[in-house]
Amino acid sequence: MIGHALRALLLVCCWLGTLRAQTHAPNVLLLFADDLRADVVGAFGGVDVPTKTLDALAARGTALTSAYCMGSRHGAVCVASRAMLMSGRQLHAVPDDLAGCTTLPELLRAHGYQTFMTGKWHNGEKSLRRAFPDARAVFRGGMCDHFHVPLCDLQAGAVTDVRTGDRHSSELFADAAIEFLRQRPADRPFFAYVAFTAPHDPRDPPPQWLDKLRDLPPPALPKNFRGQHGLDLGAATMTVRDENLLGWPRDPALLQRQLTDYRALVAHLDAQIARILRTLDELGLTDDTLVVFAADHGLALGSHGLLGKQSLYEHSMRSPVILAGPGVPAGQRREGLCYLFDLMPTILAAAGAAPPANLDGVPLQPLVQGSGPGREQLSFAYAGTQRALRRGDHKLIRLPQIDRELLFDVKNDPDELHDLAGTPAAKAVEDDLRDRLQAAQRALGDDLPWTAAKVRPATIDLTGKRFPPDRWQPPWIVDTYFPHRDPDLAARLAPLAAGAVFEDPAWHHWGASLLQAEDGTWHMFYSRWPSAADPGHQPDSFKDWLWRSEIAHAVADRLDGPWRHVDTALAGRGAGHWDQLSVHNPRVRRFDGHFYLYYISDQNEAGLDTDRSSGGPNWMRVRNSQRTGVAVADSLDGPWRRLDAPLLGPGGPITNVAVNPTVVQRYDGSFLMMVKGDAPGSPQHRYGMALASAPTGPFTWHPDVFDTGFASEDPDVWFDPGRRCYYALVTQTFRNQRRSYVDADGAIGLFRSVDGLVWQDTAHPTAVHRTLRFADGTERRFVRVERPGAVLDKAGELVGITVAVHPGAGNGNSKTVVLQLDKER
Repeated sequence: MIGHALRALLLVCCWLGTLRAQTHAPNVLLLFADDLRADVVGAFGGVDVPTKTLDALAARGTALTSAYCMGSRHGAVCVASRAMLMSGRQLHAVPDDLAGCTTLPELLRAHGYQTFMTGKWHNGEKSLRRAFPDARAVFRGGMCDHFHVPLCDLQAGAVTDVRTGDRHSSELFADAAIEFLRQRPADRPFFAYVAFTAPHDPRDPPPQWLDKLRDLPPPALPKNFRGQHGLDLGAATMTVRDENLLGWPRDPALLQRQLTDYRALVAHLDAQIARILRTLDELGLTDDTLVVFAADHGLALGSHGLLGKQSLYEHSMRSPVILAGPGVPAGQRREGLCYLFDLMPTILAAAGAAPPANLDGVPLQPLVQGSGPGREQLSFAYAGTQRALRRGDHKLIRLPQIDRELLFDVKNDPDELHDLAGTPAAKAVEDDLRDRLQAAQRALGDDLPWTAAKVRPATIDLTGKRFPPDRWQPPWIVDTYFPHRDPDLAARLAPLAAGAVFEDPAWHHWGASLLQAEDGTWHMFYSRWPSAADPGHQPDSFKDWLWRSEIAHAVADRLDGPWRHVDTALAGRGAGHWDQLSVHNPRVRRFDGHFYLYYISDQNEAGLDTDRSSGGPNWMRVRNSQRTGVAVADSLDGPWRRLDAPLLGPGGPITNVAVNPTVVQRYDGSFLMMVKGDAPGSPQHRYGMALASAPTGPFTWHPDVFDTGFASEDPDVWFDPGRRCYYALVTQTFRNQRRSYVDADGAIGLFRSVDGLVWQDTAHPTAVHRTLRFADGTERRFVRVERPGAVLDKAGELVGITVAVHPGAGNGNSKTVVLQLDKER
């Protein structure tokens, strides 16, 4: 090992010596594709897609044929891949938002480089501002409609010129890169990062590119095509968003059409890269520029019955990598193993910049020069469902949830068609790789058990399953590939029985959450506070919720009531506790036989109770102390055990407050919490999302937000088992509207998500109107209809919706209304 390291160091030094013979350090152009399968590119064996630019780049440089993404903790593999690329650190050592990591552009700037980026950044705004304080046409997200890309620029670390692109994403990003090359100062070397979103779906190329390629033979189905996978790789693979782009079993004709669209996206991308490289030529920069081309990972596209990248097969983890320019041999192919994150120290070495001490990546110069073999082995991880190790010609995949191993000779069986696991001839190899994979897990701090505590059935049949499309698929794709049906909740609302309106003349009610006990009894947890005004303070007692609310407990034998108040479940604990004052807006959940009561509370600084006027300075200071907490019980009747500290405070994408939580368990076993906060520098509310492995946290912020596109309040999220997707009820408040989502009388809107993180509009957006119908034939319109809550029965089916209503000032107290849903036809 020491000898190998010394040889690598000497070779890097030789490369640096070659570069220093030039008049200045080399420029670096990093071109990064999204979801580009390696064997689609001609230089990597592709035959169906014209990639003449990339093939020519490989001809004047070196292609690395065994470069891999290490994996991901979740379905958004691109997030983890890009975090590793920018940090040079392995999967288990780098957070998605790059917190605590010095990035490649920061190091290059410190070494005298001018840095620039355009395209996709999916690792949070804080790291973007730090990594690339100057950037143009940046897309801050994971995926989008290629023809309507949300863009912004950065100048001196500040976000400017937020807009929507008016052309295809690949053209927009190429334009921005070309503009940078033409306008950059000539007295400094540059590092330009061009992160395309193509060929990520939607598979929506410019129509003229479909016309250009029309005379080509249809793309062939993959050699390892299947109708469906068969083995259960876990929900984080089998039913993640990417897999929903076709139904099960996969229709070969529809898949071939998607492959045709994918081909046009790749060919169009290749042409945009050609424009950038021509600009290098025109400016006389080619000989002084190290060009690096790669993709964040691959894509299944029908291989093994899969469509996405959420597996550890070759088609999903292998990436096409090409280096060309100063010090790179021309026309060479290297088969040595390497990770994508090895590119970070490789670029630093080429620039003559010292790497940080904590890098996991290693410079690839020895491999590129042909005098180093690459890494001895690679380990891979995906979610809590798959682990793998590649060494030599073989790869072992471990599936803990079903207690299975897969073994492939990837050298001689690149399509991984022949599983050798359990065969006598491969026993020695399998035993060796098993030991090495377990050792690699220990070395990396990966504590996933080798076998799950509860082993699931090995096979899964998804025949006939289909989930609604995500919001970015354009109408023609939805019409072609998605025969879906969202629920029409407003049409299913039953007239209100008298007992369904729960009110008390002595109390305001607000924000109820319901659960059904095993004996069929319904339990309601709701906010309440006295309707009598607090003397000397608010003239309108409704606004006293910030100071005086408690969480009460009521029961009913039927969902339509009548409801009986039982007790106070939680109240403010007083001075010395984080939940000192009001305890408010509950959501009750059942996970693994225990009950969790999520709530919000606030604190009273000394003297702030002397003036409680709404909107005053004391009001805002107490309002901004609100945090989310949780109490746990073994019974819905309590007692409830509270944590000593808040569960979640403002952070990540929200500021000031973290309030009104909703929690759901996701397909991969993780827990998603969505809370309301303020957008940084804006009065607009926004909804941050955080993930944890347990209902009590700790919760870690996800970089994306749930943006409804209008002034709204307080989503409640649940999982629809029939449609296999998530839905959220949201109040439309009609304040500072950017758009109107529900109809003219609508109060509550409905959104959907395939994974609980990325949200889209539904076919029937209005769930509840402001005018409510009663069983006696009367109707009543309420000024405020808010705080929607999904009511699920013991089987997890949506059977009702709770709302808080207020008739308006001077017309009585606020009330809780339980709306029942008729059976879906």
